Order: sequence, then structure tokens, then C-alpha cells
Amino acid sequence: MPAAPLRVAIVNESADPARGGAETSTREMAEALAACGASVTLVYAATTPRPGSVPDARTTGSSPDVRDNPLAVSGLGRAARTRAFLRAARSFVSESGFDVVHAVTPMAGASLYQPRGGTVAETIRRSEALAGRGLAGWLRRTARRFNARQRLVLREERALFASSNPPLIAPVSEYGALQIRRDYPHAAGRTNVVFNAIRVDSVPVVGDAARRANERKRLGLPPDERICAFCAHNFRLKGLRDLLSAIAILPPAERPLLAIVGRGDNGPYLQQAKRLGIASRVRFCGTAPAAAWTAAADLLAHPTWYDPCSRVVLEAAAAGLPVVTTAHDGAAELLPRAAAAGGGPTGFAIAEPSDAQALAAALRSASEPAVALAARRATTDLRAFCSMERHARELMSVYERARR
Repeated sequence: MPAAPLRVAIVNESADPARGGAETSTREMAEALAACGASVTLVYAATTPRPGSVPDARTTGSSPDVRDNPLAVSGLGRAARTRAFLRAARSFVSESGFDVVHAVTPMAGASLYQPRGGTVAETIRRSEALAGRGLAGWLRRTARRFNARQRLVLREERALFASSNPPLIAPVSEYGALQIRRDYPHAAGRTNVVFNAIRVDSVPVVGDAARRANERKRLGLPPDERICAFCAHNFRLKGLRDLLSAIAILPPAERPLLAIVGRGDNGPYLQQAKRLGIASRVRFCGTAPAAAWTAAADLLAHPTWYDPCSRVVLEAAAAGLPVVTTAHDGAAELLPRAAAAGGGPTGFAIAEPSDAQALAAALRSASEPAVALAARRATTDLRAFCSMERHARELMSVYERARR
């Protein structure tokens, strides 16, 4: 008689892919785990808007073994709603008898914690670094210290690690594991890095000239310019201000056309581009799938202030694009592997996003033909390594440890 499938609850307060990469990754991960034989239930707050969401548990159309279990929560303010969600989620998983409780949002009692958006402690640190100096920076840092929801999830994360039976931890990069070792050193022995992943079949390898022309036309980009893509919804956190400053440093003949893909307040950045004299080199393209912007671009710039392991870097690398990112992005760990597979550097990671000179130099280097060629040569290895199927297989091994 075949063994019953492993029953897994994945707890993440938000399940709306429009919010960002962590939500998108969580659903893709659930589907890949189901393909490995697990029976997966996604547990999230029902107040999260998601196309097609329903008030009761159901089976999704994407996989018969991935079930949605939205929990009705209410409260005045985000902190109250998060507190209600955690209370409801703990009750649900304890009553349902799951083999593994996989927490993406920190929740005491989980058997596995995977901070796909980074630990709460490091998120706070990097946000304070981004706040800047002077009165404005002091006000931003003060407001964050009084952020009730942030303090709540930080307490929950600390309680998770302080438990007499702490969970296994599966950060999505060595950068994430370093944060665990620094903030929660007693949990170092329970840490298993499961490097982040994407659905590589949704990102074609670059080189199709007709597709490139079509996607550029669709995004409103000229057919014959060298295009640098910047893809994010949180423009400030992902370093758009710093990227504009770096492009302005380059000689006019070396400035790529910057295609900004994502949602955000364009106004401050358009004004900055005008002040720097580079407004003609900037296009706001709105949202677009990875298959579109990777086909249209010549390189990706992601000078983020904080990313445990950026999906857009993985998407660009899997497509065969050169990449520029920072040391505060766990996805930068992919670059040495890519260089080995491609026979040369395929991307560059600077120390700090605020170092405009270093960022400008990295953009110049990433635009060299030899770098583009190495990036294309690395795609076979990178697509296998970045696949969500590999991620799910490694997680299944961690699940077995957690169950034991």
C-alpha cells in the first residue's frame, strides 16, 4: 500500500502575487512541492486581495494537491490584523495535524521557518540604513521603531528561535544564513540553505531577434538602443535613486536607456532624472512579465539595499542577461557559479548601492560584449540550478528532517 503523501501547511500572511516576489515564490514553491508528492495547504489572511480567492478552503486549478485556506481576520490597523492572523493560523494548523508546518511569516510552533523575504531583524536594519541622514532620516527611523506590526513580527521571530523546540531554518541564500547566525547564533546548527528559485520555463533564453523586437515595441522601447532593465515595485528599497545617479556619471555615449519595469511613484525619480540631465535616457514601462523584459533588455541593474535572494536577478541570469547588483542581495551568490559556467564574468556585485562611482563602473563592465557572451553560455547550468523543481526537492529533504 503506497505511503500517504506528506501533509504540509505553508503559512504566509500575504498570498497576493502583486505584492512582490516572496508571494509569487511561495505559490510556485507550493506547486513544485505538490509535484514532488506532497499535499500542500497554503494558509494566508483572507483580507489579502488575490484574483479568484474564495472564503473557504478549495483546490486550486493549478495543482490538485495545493489547497488554499484563507483565514478570515479583522482588526483596527495592520498590527491587529497580523496578530489575529497568527492566532487563527496557529489554531488551524494545530487542529489539522500537518506533518510539517512551514512558516514564511514567523509563527511560533512552526517546524520549519523560511524567511523568504528575509529575517525581520535584518529587514529593520537595512531599512534604517536606507533611511539616510539628517532630520528626514531620523524621522524615518523613529517612525519605523514605533511601527506596531513590525515590533509584533519581530517578537514572533524571536519567540520562534527562543522556543524549547526551535524549528529548522531554510534561508534562501548564504546571505540569509549569515543573518540567522548573527542574530540567532544558537540556531546555526539547525540552518539548511535552500537557495531561491524561479519557474525557469517562464523565462526564455535571450537571442530571439523577432521576440526582442516585439517586446520592445510592446514596452514602448526603441528597437536599436542598449537597454538596461530595472525591475521592482519598491523603487526606493531596490535602489532606483542610486541607479539614476550612477547613469548620470557615465559619459553620454555610454549611458544605456533605462527601462523601469514595475509599479511605483514615478514623480520623484522623473524629477531626479531631469535634474541630472538624463530624462531622455529613462522610460517608465509599467508592469511586465519576466519573459517580456528579459527579451527586451541587454542587462539588468538591481542595486538593492536589501534582498535575501532577488527573483529578478535569477530571472535575468536564467535568461542569459548580464547582471549588476549589490552585496545586500543573496542572489549575488549566483555570479561566481555563472562565471564558472560561462567562462568569464557574467555579472557584478558592488559593496554598497550608494557608491555611485562603483555602480557606474559595474554598468560599464556589464555592457561589454564578452560579458554578454559569457552570460548566454552560462544559461544551461543556471537554469538547472535556479529551477523551482530543484528547490522543492531540497525542501522535501529538509521536511523529512523536520518530521523526524
